[in-house]
Amino acid sequence: MFKRIALGLSVALFTTLFAGGAMASLLGQTVTCSTASPFNGNTCSSPMATVVAGGTLEFVIQGFGGTADLLEIDISGDSVLIRAPLAFRTAGANTVTLGDLFWSNDPNATITGIANFLVSGVGPDPRGGIVFLDGLSQSDITTAANAITIDYAFTRWDEGGFVSFDLVTTYSALPEPATLALFGLGLAGLGLAARRRRLGK
Repeated sequence: MFKRIALGLSVALFTTLFAGGAMASLLGQTVTCSTASPFNGNTCSSPMATVVAGGTLEFVIQGFGGTADLLEIDISGDSVLIRAPLAFRTAGANTVTLGDLFWSNDPNATITGIANFLVSGVGPDPRGGIVFLDGLSQSDITTAANAITIDYAFTRWDEGGFVSFDLVTTYSALPEPATLALFGLGLAGLGLAARRRRLGK
């Protein structure tokens, strides 16, 4: 009986140790915002913000000399929602980059792509009868290890139009300190149990 319990504990501890850290999250982390908008002059409301839960906006993309809020950016634990509070259209190159996306549970985790991409109320902006681009698609979002860039050049946003997506990450193989502590406690418990068993004989 003791051998079965010991084996079960060992397998559970080994799995916990080498399965990687807990689900990574951006909550509580400070992230950055920057724009490239040579024609419109769109800017981030702030260069950095702390990610909080509950639908609180981390950034607002402002246009027309800072007089209009064009896009609201809400970052949650592992997803991004960008919404237009009013209808507008862009001219020329326009990108927004969210950087310093380091995960609170696993600072070594890196972004490898996006998933669950949804877009509504965002279409192409025809200028002079020519449709320059096909609106906003998943290919307009590029990722780096700890940053994402959204290219929304020549797009038309309806009031309430939005794009949302989840961040796909690769987690570090290094266990967290709490996991190591649990592993150590498990080993100590197995050692004490074996010692008691020996002394009992």
